[in-house]
Amino acid sequence: MPSSHPSTGGETRRFTAIEHYHPGGDWDPFLITPSNQEYPAGHPMVSGSGLYALAHLFGLGELATPLMGTGGCGTIEYASLEDAIDGVINARVWGGMHFRGSSEVGAEAGRQIARYVRRNLLRRL
Repeated sequence: MPSSHPSTGGETRRFTAIEHYHPGGDWDPFLITPSNQEYPAGHPMVSGSGLYALAHLFGLGELATPLMGTGGCGTIEYASLEDAIDGVINARVWGGMHFRGSSEVGAEAGRQIARYVRRNLLRRL
């Protein structure tokens, strides 16, 4: 089984551990999940970078018009971009794909990516 130490980048995900200890069982995750590493969580990193880039323009506070998200589980409304970032983290945890810590680290990496792009790659027109 992969290492469980986050610094190795191989922390075991929940469904990986279940399959390891109960091979061939009939348990499946609720959502289809790729076999990516647990740490850091990639989805909060990608979503976080986009949402933090938008936050540079609109702020993390309440938006004039709520942000709406739709998907297989219904529609959700976010009052702020910060709420949306928290929603991405919660979805990965509640869906069983990642632990909260790795999702928070992924979102923080996304914030750093957005800051780097804004400072180093964006140019005024």
